[in-house]
Amino acid sequence: MPTALRRTLLVTAFGVGGVFWLLMAAGSLLIAWNSLGYITEGTEHPFVLEKRPHSEGWFYLVMLWAHIASGAVVLLAALLQFFRPIVRRWPRFHTALGRAYVWAMLAVCAPTGFYLALFAKGGWGNAFGFILLGVVSVWFTWAGWGAARRRRVTAHRDWMIRSYAMATSSVSFRALHLVFFHLGLPYAQNYELSLWLGLLLNALAAELLIAAFSLSPRKTPQPQPERNPTHAVLTA
Repeated sequence: MPTALRRTLLVTAFGVGGVFWLLMAAGSLLIAWNSLGYITEGTEHPFVLEKRPHSEGWFYLVMLWAHIASGAVVLLAALLQFFRPIVRRWPRFHTALGRAYVWAMLAVCAPTGFYLALFAKGGWGNAFGFILLGVVSVWFTWAGWGAARRRRVTAHRDWMIRSYAMATSSVSFRALHLVFFHLGLPYAQNYELSLWLGLLLNALAAELLIAAFSLSPRKTPQPQPERNPTHAVLTA
């Protein structure tokens, strides 16, 4: 590939990746902050009221609150995971955040999401979208965790980029929903389009960033050796 074209592709891809991360980080912080409303308002929260009569049962409420809490952990734990200085200088911190992310995603967020998807707005079309999101999130996170345990650093990075892109599709969904609302799109169409378009755009952004890393001459940062040689730096 010609050097000029390679450089142009790299600048474009990393630029898109940087903007994507900034937008997702801002949206993640906002979602985490708004999640506090479920604690302060409890069963009087608008979303809970909207889900009646399902939300009148204790099991649905437990699933909902567990999903919200674990989702906040997933979004916040991932924010600092792709910074080279942190991976290089503080591998234990990177590992701790990785564990929090993986456990929150696989043990709580995805399973509760599967249950809540059964009650999604718009019927089975939207329910399938949320279920698909849960399936690929589990797949990508599990693959990233397995790659870390096998010390396959590049594969670990790529799978976790994909996992993070799926996790932050909740940010894209809300942003698109707001845009389409102001454009006057009917609510039902808005909801479905925001869901599926958010998934596709985030998946595309992830693959673009992964491609940029594969073209980049810079190597994926390797964690510094731990004082305890038996400690697996990248083990989630």
